[in-house]
Amino acid sequence: MTKMVASLAAIAACALVVAQTAGTASSGTIELSGVTTTLDPGTGPPCVLHGPYLISCDSTGFITGFSGTLVGSSNTTSGILINCKTGRYDGGGTEVFTGSVTGVGPGTLTLRLHVSGGVTADCSGLTSFSARGVVVAATGDLAALNGALSFEGSSYTGSLH
Repeated sequence: MTKMVASLAAIAACALVVAQTAGTASSGTIELSGVTTTLDPGTGPPCVLHGPYLISCDSTGFITGFSGTLVGSSNTTSGILINCKTGRYDGGGTEVFTGSVTGVGPGTLTLRLHVSGGVTADCSGLTSFSARGVVVAATGDLAALNGALSFEGSSYTGSLH
């Protein structure tokens, strides 16, 4: 009797895994959410003044840690243009995430980024951050995925399919 109960439990567990996999496959969408942490702010040449109100800044090697649906880290190269008159900045870049997506497996996702936010009144620091990244390439178990992520402060959300 014990073997029969164990066998039924194993069959039920397998059926649950198959049902969950089929549900993900049929919906075709993987919802993403989690938090990021700056591991290394990277480096770049000094920012360049372009007239009385505009400053451009470039950065390479900005390393971000991911937890949540995405587990791993990313390396970002980006540039922003700060408008001290409006108190805003905009820019873009490329972010390469290396890690895994829960329920899918490991690989890389390359994102084309657009970033924006606010700056302090004296234009010496950033006060807010938001970004949108669109997947433009992927490798490993993530190779067949595309989609987008949104970043607000240190949180991210998005979907892959």
